[in-house]
Amino acid sequence: MKIVINPIRPALCEAAQDFHLLVRLQSEPQEGFKRTPLNLALVIDRSGSMQGPKLTEAKRCVADLVARMSPEDQVGLIQYDDTIDTVMPLSAVDQVSGLVQSLVQGITAGGSTNLHAGWLRASEMLAPHAGRDAACHVILLSDGLANAGLTDPSRICEQVTALAGAGVTTTTVGLGADFNEDLMTAMAKAGQGNAHYGERALDLAETFEAEIGLLSQLQWRSVEMKITQGPATIELLNAYEKSENGWRMPSVAMGSECWALLRIPMNAAIRSQRENGT
Repeated sequence: MKIVINPIRPALCEAAQDFHLLVRLQSEPQEGFKRTPLNLALVIDRSGSMQGPKLTEAKRCVADLVARMSPEDQVGLIQYDDTIDTVMPLSAVDQVSGLVQSLVQGITAGGSTNLHAGWLRASEMLAPHAGRDAACHVILLSDGLANAGLTDPSRICEQVTALAGAGVTTTTVGLGADFNEDLMTAMAKAGQGNAHYGERALDLAETFEAEIGLLSQLQWRSVEMKITQGPATIELLNAYEKSENGWRMPSVAMGSECWALLRIPMNAAIRSQRENGT
């Protein structure tokens, strides 16, 4: 990994209030790099609030996502309302791709929304495979209107964060104009994944292409950034989760980068420069 540090200002200036640094973590070419195998658990919200177009588009999203996976990848399918069902255990895509369409067409809406339990079942499906060569990722398709089971966003996100730290990451797909953006976005952030929104599966096609492409080309996972020297007043402006030693950064795919913007009070930056003689 290549680390590039760029000051936003060309020099320290006492007249300015803050000093900003852009830190870029860049992928470098790796000879013999192979596609990352993918274990994907898809979670469909089938509760009463998903009745109609939202559930129809969720089913189309599942079919679209599976069609973008490679034959050697593995996929599982969970459906939930106030009860949780494993529609399809984690299975090789080349063995089940022809079954997915008929399986999702049998899903009907009704009942309350135990979103946390649906997500948890998918995470438990992937957990035994975490920490190996394959990427383990949950994609939750829901309007996020949780009203059964554990509904406290902070407690849900604590668990999402813990699973992400163990190697099971989470992306959310919000469906419908009334979806709970706060919960779905918070879960994606805690899960080191992405938060998407779309009225139709067609609207999400490019998004899914990028999502599967990123997951299958991961070069660096579980990335953390730690600052060992410098002023104690350094502030990270990105909305990254704190870790024990620093901040959890996004995973980096081959040929891509992630970045962090740091803010330092100008007087602290000048004092640090003088103390270090630079």
